Amino acid sequence: MQHARTRFKSLLDQFQEALDDRLAHVACKRAHDELSQKLTGALVDGKTVSFEDEGALGAYTLKRLRARSRAVFEVLLAEDSGEILHCLLRKCSAATQECRQLRIASLGGGPAFDVVALLATLESLAEAMSQEPAVNSEGFDRCDDLLCGIRCTVLDLAPAWSSAVAAVAEVSTEIWPRQEAEFVKLIAPVDLRSSDCWEIIDTVCKADIVIASYVLHENEAAILSQNRLQGAFPQIFQHLPVGAPMIFLDATHRLWPVLVQTAEDVIPHEEYLKAIIPDGMASHIHAALLLKSIGLPTRPGPTNCSAMETFAAHQQANQGDSMTSVVLGMFWAPSGVVHLHNWEVD
Repeated sequence: MQHARTRFKSLLDQFQEALDDRLAHVACKRAHDELSQKLTGALVDGKTVSFEDEGALGAYTLKRLRARSRAVFEVLLAEDSGEILHCLLRKCSAATQECRQLRIASLGGGPAFDVVALLATLESLAEAMSQEPAVNSEGFDRCDDLLCGIRCTVLDLAPAWSSAVAAVAEVSTEIWPRQEAEFVKLIAPVDLRSSDCWEIIDTVCKADIVIASYVLHENEAAILSQNRLQGAFPQIFQHLPVGAPMIFLDATHRLWPVLVQTAEDVIPHEEYLKAIIPDGMASHIHAALLLKSIGLPTRPGPTNCSAMETFAAHQQANQGDSMTSVVLGMFWAPSGVVHLHNWEVD
């Protein structure tokens, strides 16, 4: 995968340079530093931070583009994420053959980092597959099928992201000619903390892939109740299309057990939920991947739950209550493996 990594870095460098030209004049370091401090606090208290200052958002976009895009790339290429990556590649191939764009639902996705991450990832993989046959484990006859346009719907609480989203959309058309600026759309305000979320659900239902980056723990105070996620999340899990990967990225992993259990509670009884927690990631990248299928898996296999125990313990330490005993009751059995009837953790 070294060729893919080299190409990915080159694409991000090109994108960063072009984006600097559009946003450097509005970016404000002081405002960004203040926003960063608030976001750090939100990881502890879970209180939603307001994104309103244009200077802060411009600097946020410029400073975090590489890291946020690389996180998606690294998660998709992780050894444990093979099934998710293969689903994504099949979705891309299908979109190309159907003469349409790949559809992303980007939850809390301002300023549209997800479209950059996936465009760069897919081009990097297509080139690697064409030059390194061993990389092409899916046996794609036409790697060009992966070079589809991406229609990204950014669903965010803050309308103030509009300028940054527009800049990202414009630069994407320069780096990837197949892309058009109108393929990236911001819908705001929409609130993941609210169960009145028809715009979110409508977008999720049509998506080929759903990405929720750095929105879960930063809204914990509003969405966590009785050791389950509330707001829009139960409906998102219920309506997530079968075969459409859902990727959660965050700065911590405390809520992964609650996330998975909430999803298991609400999915239709005929559906099977697979949860994947990629191992071996950089210390600052935390991911939980969900994938639904119909019926039980062909290889259900028991899985060790030590990671989930660790995550739940971290949540207890943060909350200072009985969270661990409640959550571990969901996941732990004497053999140390998952025994819930319709989901597994890898």
